[in-house]
Amino acid sequence: MATTYAPTTGASPLHVPQSPPATKGNVGSPPSNPDPLLLQETKNEIRSLVQEIAQLAQQEIPPEEFYAGFLGRIVSAMAAVGGAVWTSGDNGLSLTYQVNLAGAELDDSTAGRQQHSRLLRKVLTSGNALLVPPRARGEGEDAEANPSAHLVVLAPLRVEQEVVGLVEIFQRPGGGPTTQRGYIRFVTQMADLAADYLKNQRLRFL
Repeated sequence: MATTYAPTTGASPLHVPQSPPATKGNVGSPPSNPDPLLLQETKNEIRSLVQEIAQLAQQEIPPEEFYAGFLGRIVSAMAAVGGAVWTSGDNGLSLTYQVNLAGAELDDSTAGRQQHSRLLRKVLTSGNALLVPPRARGEGEDAEANPSAHLVVLAPLRVEQEVVGLVEIFQRPGGGPTTQRGYIRFVTQMADLAADYLKNQRLRFL
């Protein structure tokens, strides 16, 4: 289940500036009059990427090596600005791996960090994927918010019904509701593959 937030500018939840036309290999809705060969090539590229991540999840490799291959492929496929993997531990959520997190232009003020932390905890607690427009925030003084200039796509990492972490992607704002739903479906599917890796790790440890 995906949730959206209303931007603080007063625009509707999914009203964001239009992005440039999709490039080959990008995840999202196809152009209105797609070239059949280009469309098929894009589908094949995405299918190949999913297969690569699925194979990676079955390998007995260190987490850093897995997340490097996992997150790098997702950011590349979505032509996103960057991304992060957060995992839950005794001390709460910790940053496990990131790709160009500095490029996400997160508000580094105390208030901005707290808003972002509350946003991450919301996904961790609810177990639901979120799609949050730039600078959007929930209601109330202590509400969660997206303190960045980018569209945030969040999906939970779930192992045996327990949410053990999150995948966060910072995407350039733009695209219609169909494109944005495509983003969240793709990131959720990729998070499920990462959960397979975590489950295999747990089984090996046991």
